[in-house]
Amino acid sequence: NNGIAMKSFPTWANEDSREEKTESDSSQLEEKNNSKGSHYFHPRDRNGKILRTRYTTERVQEAMSEYVEACFNARTEVERVLTKLSWDLVDEGHLPAILQAS
Repeated sequence: NNGIAMKSFPTWANEDSREEKTESDSSQLEEKNNSKGSHYFHPRDRNGKILRTRYTTERVQEAMSEYVEACFNARTEVERVLTKLSWDLVDEGHLPAILQAS
């Protein structure tokens, strides 16, 4: 549910890197700008709706995808380790001592 986008097209950016160009211009421009990751476009929200008042780049979108994947992998790993710890506490008979100490 997180996204990073700008409200306006950056003044320092080249006007050619905007999405709103003709088809013939955009194919040449996209090839040039995609190599740098500076092609600005309107992102989509979580429901797939285009956000016409926001701008982002492919590099930002890719970084956000990698971040979300890393968070998911971290949550999965923590869950696995805690589950193993819980089973170890039960299997090795430490549970009564823990309950008595509390």
